[in-house]
Amino acid sequence: MNHFPEDAKWWLLDKAIPSFDNFLASPVIYGNAYNYLNHHVSPQAMHHEIKPFETLILNIKLNPLSKLNLLVFKLTMGIIIGK
Repeated sequence: MNHFPEDAKWWLLDKAIPSFDNFLASPVIYGNAYNYLNHHVSPQAMHHEIKPFETLILNIKLNPLSKLNLLVFKLTMGIIIGK
């Protein structure tokens, strides 16, 4: 999800609606991703600090209609200047 609906009816969720702070901490997944993804399971946070040789597990459900035989993720290193 990449927009926080002001009106609760637009959440279209069967479960509890997340708080605004929880929403801001969540990963952003844009519309084109859903051509290939059916559901994002985890991680539930957008930002992670991963040290060398540590593992990050991405748990997603692929859209069966996409008929993918290969999925590639591009990971980038964030650079913080002035810290």
